[in-house]
Amino acid sequence: MKIAVFSDTHGDISKIRLIEKDLPRPDAVFHLGDYASDGIAIGEYLGVPCYAVRGNCDYSKKDGIPLERVVELGGARFFLTHGHRYRGTYELGLAAEEAHCGTVLFGHTHEPLLTAFGPVLIVNPGSLSIPRERTGAGYAILTVENGDVGVKMISV
Repeated sequence: MKIAVFSDTHGDISKIRLIEKDLPRPDAVFHLGDYASDGIAIGEYLGVPCYAVRGNCDYSKKDGIPLERVVELGGARFFLTHGHRYRGTYELGLAAEEAHCGTVLFGHTHEPLLTAFGPVLIVNPGSLSIPRERTGAGYAILTVENGDVGVKMISV
């Protein structure tokens, strides 16, 4: 199973058409907030389900998109959050452990990060639309097989 992970698109999903030829056909999309509705649009464009969370720039609560969520796919449990309510990887790792998740995905910083907190994998795909100058635009592809999660960070 492949999951495409995006964050911080801020209303600009134009790069999807540019990366589509290089994007492995995902089975699902995760969008980690700041214009979570972009994630829904990406999922519809690719024809796959999207699991999104709201960020600090997502003001509408009427769309039913939660601030955080746990998603189980391919035998793995993922903790999705924008990250603005946490003060670093320590708190993110603890939140994932409390939710019995082996992977936490967050955005907010617009900078890619792949690290671990003990057994918890911590992933930030960066921003597809408004990256920090030193990192460039990016996203991540998760490969899930029998509950094991592999991560490929992709620069655009």
